[in-house]
Amino acid sequence: MAATSNILIAGNGTELIRYEWDTLINEAFDLLFEHPDGVTLATLVDRLEVPEHIARKTINMLREHLADDHNTNIIAVPNGRERRYQLVAEAGLETSGWLGFNQKYVETRLQTVKQVYACLSRGAKTEEERDQARRILKAVNRLIEDVADMQKA
Repeated sequence: MAATSNILIAGNGTELIRYEWDTLINEAFDLLFEHPDGVTLATLVDRLEVPEHIARKTINMLREHLADDHNTNIIAVPNGRERRYQLVAEAGLETSGWLGFNQKYVETRLQTVKQVYACLSRGAKTEEERDQARRILKAVNRLIEDVADMQKA
């Protein structure tokens, strides 16, 4: 896994804490693969010894690192009535259950992005801003159409 040298210095009251992302990402990666059934965010917080917002950021950065690996995904799987989620590292097409569960969420998020960029294209102050918003809006519309086509298939 590629390491990053990004460092975040976060204020925690009067105390400043320094987080080295490459270390956190590697530890999260190891933890997820040591536990194939997944881990909760609370477990990740305890293992990394960081606040919850740093653990969430670590998972997001790990997902970014794995984006080029078309076989591995970090997904959140519902875990009972408490609405807690297990973070699970999955390979290949095993994530199809995740997609079925999150289909409506994906559709809703795409519609929200569409509405935001429609507003941005109307309210842009410069022609360049308007063009950029319209290009993104066009791409989002195509994505919405593709998702709808996949549902029909």
